[in-house]
Amino acid sequence: MSSSVIVLPPSPSLAQDVMGYVVRRRSMHMPRDVAAFRTHFPANLYAALTIVHEGTLVDPDGGLRTPPVSFSGAMTQGVSREYIDAPETTVVLFKPGRLTDVLRLPAGEFTDRWHDGDALLNAQERSEIADRMASQRTVARQLHVLEGVLERRLRRKSPSRASVLARFVQQLVWRLPHMTVRELAEHTQMHERRLHRHFIDTFGVPPKVVIRLARLQLSLLHVQAAARQATASMASVAQASGFADASHMARDFRSLIGQTPAALRDLMARSAPSQWAFDLPQDLLHPVG
Repeated sequence: MSSSVIVLPPSPSLAQDVMGYVVRRRSMHMPRDVAAFRTHFPANLYAALTIVHEGTLVDPDGGLRTPPVSFSGAMTQGVSREYIDAPETTVVLFKPGRLTDVLRLPAGEFTDRWHDGDALLNAQERSEIADRMASQRTVARQLHVLEGVLERRLRRKSPSRASVLARFVQQLVWRLPHMTVRELAEHTQMHERRLHRHFIDTFGVPPKVVIRLARLQLSLLHVQAAARQATASMASVAQASGFADASHMARDFRSLIGQTPAALRDLMARSAPSQWAFDLPQDLLHPVG
């Protein structure tokens, strides 16, 4: 592997909005001309800002090249990216619901899509990301520049409706896998139809899908723990994650990730470098307990 991946936390000022930063940088003395490799990402609620500093990211299914700066929303199915020429990238993982206030657009416009950031950022922001970030010698200084852009976009005199709903769901995130849409509506004190509309605007997906993706995220946390401990059964993981049974969990894994829970547990145990999406601490969103 010709590049290394590190995960860094956000500054305290952005801790309610950003899960963390995934930074891929080319290792020293490594050639750019290396064989391409793929990374698979599970379905998830985490919108992202992806910055490609060097190299290329390509959708292996559609053949489309990822723009140098792009925003993506919630993903309702697993996706892959092909990494070519040892790319250097910075990815901002937003907490569920926060992309709405970053871009001041309904999140539903970004679900299962990558949008060119040039059309969404102003000239100063584009310059800071393309030029000022690149001129910094350390990752810490690069992130400092990027956080300045994000903080200005998220600055508000009063909380927006999206931010209030996002904070509420963050507090419930590990309870969601065990809830129904009706129970969620009761917690928010909204009629189900109104809840559906606000969830589409804030998270990009309806309440039922939010619950399903939260259940998947919780199961990934338990599968990750099982990979480290080599003790937990898939049946116990399914029960702890809110699935009806292990078969239910296996069906969702095949649909939302593309492989079985046992296969993913073995992958996590091997810690394949190209599979960083599954090596991330799965409780970055909010601690369990």
